[in-house]
Amino acid sequence: MRPTAGEQKVTVRLLRTTRLDDGEVEVLALASRRKLLLVVDDKEARHVAEALGIAYIGTAGVPLEAYLRRHLTLAGLEDVLIDLTKVLWLSPTVVAAILKKAREAKP
Repeated sequence: MRPTAGEQKVTVRLLRTTRLDDGEVEVLALASRRKLLLVVDDKEARHVAEALGIAYIGTAGVPLEAYLRRHLTLAGLEDVLIDLTKVLWLSPTVVAAILKKAREAKP
């Protein structure tokens, strides 16, 4: 599905008013207009998402959501987080917070 005229207008506006690249602003425009949950780690993109009222989650939050929706076990969540730390930098504080939330939730 191609971006609508409204989504293209949002994209152009964001390209002019932010330092984000083409892909980031297009994803923001789509998420904004289609009410999608955005997966984003970039700090500026998160600020823009907040300003536009877009719900977002970080990459490390995705496996937590999978656990909470019972697509992963706690052991599976731990394994995924270990694997993620091999391909991107995750703060130990973030990892600890995710595991704490998972253990408290006990889906």
